Amino acid sequence: SVPVLKTALNELTSMSFSPEEGFILSRINGSSDIGSIVKISPLPELDSLVVFWKLANEGHIHFQGAN
Repeated sequence: SVPVLKTALNELTSMSFSPEEGFILSRINGSSDIGSIVKISPLPELDSLVVFWKLANEGHIHFQGAN
């Protein structure tokens, strides 16, 4: 699945995120899939996936192609 921002970029910049969340958010471009972002993340795979889950759960991102 490809993560896509749901929250406008100008809104995101006024919010507070952990460094890990900020890293993942900065890599979401609407064309890179989760696996590609996880591979370049300095975080362990599970930690990266938890960040994706948290961002999706908070409504900041959604996944293209997800059912």
